[in-house]
Amino acid sequence: MQTATQSSIELPGIKKLRSGKVREVFDLGDTLLFVATDRISAFDVILPDPIPHKGAVLNQISAFWFKRFGDIKNHLVDGEFRRVFRRSCNRSASSSPDDR
Repeated sequence: MQTATQSSIELPGIKKLRSGKVREVFDLGDTLLFVATDRISAFDVILPDPIPHKGAVLNQISAFWFKRFGDIKNHLVDGEFRRVFRRSCNRSASSSPDDR
């Protein structure tokens, strides 16, 4: 069974700031959202065939270590994408267009 890969991510209503070799960076207003995709790169070249679930695994590994060393100040807001995205959508819906 073949699994769909996430080589590009678009979030409706959320401004994408940049698309790197393996990460997408979004502007959530008061914070940035970094999302690791399934893209792979070697020697500064993005390879054509992404690895299924690679981004999810990288995000989970990062979240684990940031939480594990939670007593050290870091930039992690939340390791669960759906919660971060939901909060951002709720914030966008409750603000006026001039606030964005």
